[in-house]
Amino acid sequence: MPCSASSGVRAVATPEPPAAAPTLSIAQLQQLFPFHFVIDSQLRLLQVGNGLRKLLPRIDTGARLTDHFELSAPLLPLTYAQLCDSTDSLLLFKGLQGSPVLKGQVIEAAGALLFVGGPVVTSMRGVKALGLKLNDFALHDATTDLLLLLQTQKLMNEDLQTLAAANASEIAQRQRAEDELKRAIIEARTALHSQSKFLNTISHEIRTPLHAVFAALSLLADTVAQQAEAAELVATAQQASETLLDLLANILDFAGMDAGRLGLEPEPFAADALLESVRALMEPRARDKGLALQVIGARQLPTKALLGDARRVRQILLNLLDNAIKFTERGTVSLTTSARRAPDGAAPAWQLRFEVEDTGIGIAADRLAGIFDGFALIDADYSRPHDGAGLGLAIAKRLATLMGGQLSVASSEHHGSRFCLEIELLEHEQAPAAAVAPPPPRRSDSPNILVVEDVEVNRRLLCSMLERSGYRVDECADGLEALEAIAGRDYDLVLMDVSMPRMDGLATTRCIRELGGSGARLPIIALTAHAMRGDRETCLAAGMDDYLTKPVTSQQLLQTLERWGVAARSAQQEDTNMSETQQEAAALVDRAALEQLGRDTDPAMVPELLAVFVADARERLAGIEAAIGHADGTTVQNQAHTLGSSAGTFGLPALHQLARACEEAFRLDDAERGMALGRQLLAAAPAALEALSRYADAVQGP
Repeated sequence: MPCSASSGVRAVATPEPPAAAPTLSIAQLQQLFPFHFVIDSQLRLLQVGNGLRKLLPRIDTGARLTDHFELSAPLLPLTYAQLCDSTDSLLLFKGLQGSPVLKGQVIEAAGALLFVGGPVVTSMRGVKALGLKLNDFALHDATTDLLLLLQTQKLMNEDLQTLAAANASEIAQRQRAEDELKRAIIEARTALHSQSKFLNTISHEIRTPLHAVFAALSLLADTVAQQAEAAELVATAQQASETLLDLLANILDFAGMDAGRLGLEPEPFAADALLESVRALMEPRARDKGLALQVIGARQLPTKALLGDARRVRQILLNLLDNAIKFTERGTVSLTTSARRAPDGAAPAWQLRFEVEDTGIGIAADRLAGIFDGFALIDADYSRPHDGAGLGLAIAKRLATLMGGQLSVASSEHHGSRFCLEIELLEHEQAPAAAVAPPPPRRSDSPNILVVEDVEVNRRLLCSMLERSGYRVDECADGLEALEAIAGRDYDLVLMDVSMPRMDGLATTRCIRELGGSGARLPIIALTAHAMRGDRETCLAAGMDDYLTKPVTSQQLLQTLERWGVAARSAQQEDTNMSETQQEAAALVDRAALEQLGRDTDPAMVPELLAVFVADARERLAGIEAAIGHADGTTVQNQAHTLGSSAGTFGLPALHQLARACEEAFRLDDAERGMALGRQLLAAAPAALEALSRYADAVQGP
């Protein structure tokens, strides 16, 4: 029935209703109903009986009834309206901690509800268990007590039956829920296992033909290097293949992230070396778009090794810089780093901060909140000028979280963006470990390489790559053929596929190691399309020495062979046959950079380009010298910036690093150090430029 207002709290019952029921005082309520309480329409406790306070010491006026009890009979929500409708019913209030259970009725009283009743007990043991005594209960005459006892016993029996039925129903429901949960967990695990197998299979199936594309393009690039138009087409195809490979890697990372398999592999690394590798990878991209890439604060990084997943940190920074360059048409892209000691902890640690800022198109406010969601695109319409699947930032955010750090963004449309990565890494006492520990170089007129690969087109391309570089190559289609070949001939190194018919690469490697003798020391390099997390460890655990994933370029392949001391005679002879002039210049000149310059332009033009660079560099050095004389730090900084960028391109790494350090000192407002580095630059540059000129003359010939 609905609650209505009344003038006061009335007595619960009288033998015969009088014309006007007497009003009970608080003292009388306490004596007759020590376990009573009064609540308002908000279920707030307005009054609490002394017995109830003893039963629940923490209960007090002002608290909500629902903070202490729930309605267990009838099984309905505990609301004021429901209590108003239950004034004719016997109610059970169950404590939230399971005890006590109060039984009684509610009575309408002056816009409030009065509960009269007491705790449910069936024996003196139950009374003691509640911390109560008999004199804590209300005193009545013998007849009333007897009637109450009989009524209580009857109601208790009915209530216990109701509670038993309710409990049985609740237990059955819980059992059904647990059974459904177990089935759901089994189904989810089965689905994850199937997804993992699918991803591993699709990765292998995509990487295998992509490897053939990479290898063919690499060979074709060498063949048509002198044909400008054909070389441009090959470069385009190579770039598209690399984009496809990056997309595949992002898809696999994203799928692994959803399946909870995106993890970290901590190992010691040097922070400054990581930053330099990022700069070296992204600077050419920025230069191609006419952008200035600034790396600021490298000298603030700790000199000691840090313990962390350097590959994943690099992945985040490369993604952020790649996006910054992609979405910036003019201006600058900067990577600013800072480091500070972490507060005292169990082990010394560093807090690292990397900020990537650009002057690009920025991010609209309505897209900023979801920028780290999967498949989020900054320009998501059909006419968008920028490519990408929108996975990189989602992966970067999850990686930052896995590292215990955070990745944040600040941006406004048309005014650029700033992404900030903050992580904390432990300091490592030892120097960063090398990825592999190759044996001493093996010298051979023409090293023997065994290629074990079941796909014929991949075998042919690998053999062609190696033979062009001066290696002798044998090929096998599976592990059994490889064992026969190794039994009949000595090899300097084996390139081993993993998935093959009859006998796979893992089993083959174990058999080779069990042969002992030269087989135990034979370098075996995995060359496989299996690129999921854990595949590298599986290969190394089987006895392989190194791991390459398909697709692989000829440059990657040859660098790996040379790292393992298996260099072809043609390359060795090129070193030993160098003229004295070339050897002298080689100490200052990066030949690999100049060879890349020849591939990017025309080898015949390299001497001419070097001559132009040397002349320009000498003019800039003269400008630096004059600016130092006039204490003009701005000019020194600008000239060092231009000289440093060009020196790296034209094969003078030491000069490049010195110019960069000079420029950075001025950026950090350390003019004194900047001037000192400028003077060092003036002292070191003449020898480097002279060596470059002599090297160019020697390469050009008479």
